[in-house]
Amino acid sequence: LCGLDPGVEYGFRADSEVPEGSTTLRFDPRRILLDPYSKAVSGLERWIVGLAHVAEEGGAPLFCIGLEYTHAQKFEAEWRRIIAAVRVVYRGRITYGANWHEIDAVPFWDALDHVGVLAYFPLTIAVDPTARMLDKGWERRAGELRAISARTGKSILFVELGYDERDDAAVRPWADDGSVGPNARAVQVRCLE
Repeated sequence: LCGLDPGVEYGFRADSEVPEGSTTLRFDPRRILLDPYSKAVSGLERWIVGLAHVAEEGGAPLFCIGLEYTHAQKFEAEWRRIIAAVRVVYRGRITYGANWHEIDAVPFWDALDHVGVLAYFPLTIAVDPTARMLDKGWERRAGELRAISARTGKSILFVELGYDERDDAAVRPWADDGSVGPNARAVQVRCLE
């Protein structure tokens, strides 16, 4: 693939379903709750297993079966069936990406190889925080992640991490509607250091 750095390991993730005849690029996890329930889950399973085939054929060492399926991730038996079906066609490591505040709501970590996290943690309540404030925020989050890793017996994998160029990027890293402000670039850089 063009632009990939030598020596860096890349994975493949099931993020955006494009339904047949549609231009929609994002899977609607609420659809899995609609009737007929079994048909929705079956469609999700076919889609994820199909992407697992692509990941296997492409030699991806890691496959993320989905992320941010807040409404659907509580259906443990169905996810376990999907994970088992993926393992039939894919030999690499498998994870799922949970929102930072919903890690404990995922009941099937034991069936996966890593705990995947969308790491948009708020690090401070201060706009335009100092590097020390950000370090303290990361120390707190690292402690939480170490506890989750110990509890699950799995390593933590950041499926997503990022900070927009905003003064309040460390307060609400997931948001894209914050104040840009005069120090926005410096805040973004400090958050990523």
